[in-house]
Amino acid sequence: MSLEQIIVDDFEFLVNKDEVAIAIDLNEGNVTSAELLYDGRNCAVLIRNNEKMFLLTNIIPPMREKLKNMDTVFVLERIGTNHEIVNAYTVDIHHVSEMPYPDNFIEDTKKYYQEITAEIGKDNMDKFLNDLEKVYAKEQ
Repeated sequence: MSLEQIIVDDFEFLVNKDEVAIAIDLNEGNVTSAELLYDGRNCAVLIRNNEKMFLLTNIIPPMREKLKNMDTVFVLERIGTNHEIVNAYTVDIHHVSEMPYPDNFIEDTKKYYQEITAEIGKDNMDKFLNDLEKVYAKEQ
């Protein structure tokens, strides 16, 4: 049996002290089974109903550390611009040694940084990053 493979770039991790939820734009109907495969690197794979594999790409390094130490995550499937929740369930994380997907987070980040800087200018990018750093420090 071959699973349909779908690359997902648009998802969010929602984190509190002890729990992690993955909010993902999906509208795939009822969930009969689900699991998350994770190797501690760039991506995780959500297998849903033994029919489809959703490859969640470009996981940021702090989130990687959190996921490596967890046994389960909560999945929120949402639709539309208002992010209406259509499914919510807990999945086990199966920690695997390595998945055949490149860990290209640094390269992708550099590429996006260069594209955005070219679009808005270096001064605006520097201001944005300084403001972002202040917000992050405040949140901590």
